[in-house]
Amino acid sequence: MDKDPNMTPASPTPDNDNPGYFNAPPRDSSAYFAPMIDERPPVGTGFAVASLILSIFSVVCCCTGPIALIPACLAILFAIVDRVRAKSFRGLAVTGLIIGIIGLIVSAYMTVMFIQGFSIYMELLNDPEFQRLVQSGDAQAIQDYINNYYSSVTNYYSSVTLTS
Repeated sequence: MDKDPNMTPASPTPDNDNPGYFNAPPRDSSAYFAPMIDERPPVGTGFAVASLILSIFSVVCCCTGPIALIPACLAILFAIVDRVRAKSFRGLAVTGLIIGIIGLIVSAYMTVMFIQGFSIYMELLNDPEFQRLVQSGDAQAIQDYINNYYSSVTNYYSSVTLTS
């Protein structure tokens, strides 16, 4: 078998000048250089992280009603801004958007309940019969009046149904 001069040996060949050492097969010089990697964060990542943080805050604070509406709206807005800047939704932005919408819905519901409860409380305070009982100082009569008032309001709201 004749050796082809253009063939590279498949295994290292012994180096005759230095016994015990082998000549390595020739390699491509580009193998010694690592490819250039763009280490900059993707465009819009800050908005996605802000969206996620604000949405979690809005869900945690949703029982406060109107206070949690602002971070929920900002979370949704930042997720949309991240979507516009990055040209596609990514994990953090999608998570921030979904949790922000949940926080917005729960916060809006709690805000409505807060306003409704406050209006019922104001009606009770402006009731002349309740004011007379407060001025008389009879604690048991006041407690009975509040319980009766609460029962009548509860019965009213449980009897109201949505019609379509």
